Amino acid sequence: MLAGPLRKRRFEALRSSLRMTRHLLAERVKKLVRSGVLRRIPQLAWRFLMFQKESALAQWFRARTETARGTRKTMIVALARKL
Repeated sequence: MLAGPLRKRRFEALRSSLRMTRHLLAERVKKLVRSGVLRRIPQLAWRFLMFQKESALAQWFRARTETARGTRKTMIVALARKL
């Protein structure tokens, strides 16, 4: 078990590193949005469905969207996140 002051110091170091990580992540996402990469990811997912018809992810997408036609756009984003 860590002593009181040492535990607090480690906790503060961890907390400050997490804050820095969140800040850096936000900056990287801003750069991706500005460059237009995030707009191309769903296009990549549509291409994946076209050329990888027998893959497990393509089958997952088809199973989820067979009955509900209004959810295809939402599900393509989910598929893109899984890629």
